[in-house]
Amino acid sequence: HEVVNGLLCRPDARQRLTSLAIAAFPVGSGNAFAANAGISSVPRALWAIARGQVAHLDVMKIWQHSDNESGGREEGVAAGLPRGPPTPRYALLNFLFGIASDCDFLSERFRFLGELRFLVQGLVEIVRFHPMRYHARLELLIPEAPLEMRQCCSDPAVCNSCASSGEKQCQAAVESLLGSLPPASAPGFKWLTIDDGFSFFVGSTMGRIAASTLACPFAHLGDGFIDICLSRGSKAPSRLDALSVLMSLDSGSHIGHPALEYFKARALRLVPRYHHGFLGVDGERLPVRELSLEVHRAVVPALVSPPEPNWEAHPQGPSSGRFPYLRLSSWTALLVAAALGVLAVALLCQLTGMCFGLHQLRAWFGSRSSARVGLN
Repeated sequence: HEVVNGLLCRPDARQRLTSLAIAAFPVGSGNAFAANAGISSVPRALWAIARGQVAHLDVMKIWQHSDNESGGREEGVAAGLPRGPPTPRYALLNFLFGIASDCDFLSERFRFLGELRFLVQGLVEIVRFHPMRYHARLELLIPEAPLEMRQCCSDPAVCNSCASSGEKQCQAAVESLLGSLPPASAPGFKWLTIDDGFSFFVGSTMGRIAASTLACPFAHLGDGFIDICLSRGSKAPSRLDALSVLMSLDSGSHIGHPALEYFKARALRLVPRYHHGFLGVDGERLPVRELSLEVHRAVVPALVSPPEPNWEAHPQGPSSGRFPYLRLSSWTALLVAAALGVLAVALLCQLTGMCFGLHQLRAWFGSRSSARVGLN
């Protein structure tokens, strides 16, 4: 995220975008960017660098007024103070709010669990679930004609839809990206407005929002769209629905769930009617405030992993190393988390019992000493 923003804010960004490519090493807790590039281990990352196969990725350009630009947040605008031009920022991966962003940011305390932290925090969010907790007005710029939804094969080197983004970006696309404000409309597109509660909202230009979370299976590298998966509060989704969606995110089988809707959009506007929680962009927190977003197609060159060799069978593959990855399904991880919870409760009860026993023993010795003093 920081690399892309630093690159696109340079005065020579146009030249840099044609002379270099970015690469990812999967050494974080989410590893979403690497997973979408087909890089599952450090050896695969080195193989991708050595081969130099490039795909051009979509970039999201985001506008949000800062405090000093609006004279002190929305209060300044309401008081009639002039609103300055918003400062743009750029993102490659996703835009989240609702349960999705809460799972991302509130799970920082469980970072030692790796990817399992998202599932643990997700269970916490289900306990305090409310379908209308995040009320907002959402405007989506969607195609007038329905698009064919084709699932990505998860290998950007061989997926036809992802491979089409390998063409060199044109100067017009870069000039548009470095322009000012998003367009009010576009030929062949229409605005869809949804004013509702959103318990679940994920917008992503790539299929995976984490290495083990396939939230938007119809997203492709460089197709020029942000794929949006959301749940409306007016449809009254239950905690059981939320749990079912959470448990299906690893395989992408949540698509088609009656509580969810799926869109492909070129741009969006969000006007939150709440002031709690977070807005998340590529894992970075944004203030809960009006936001505009536009997708620019196939702008940033990135290295992707060719489909060979088979690193999973290699002795130095992803199963090796000091901190091996845990490749667990969501249900297995849920059982492990439940077992750890039961163990923690048992240990707490044991410690409580020991403290109670020591207190009883101390009281008994105290009573014996008092009895001796009375006899003397």
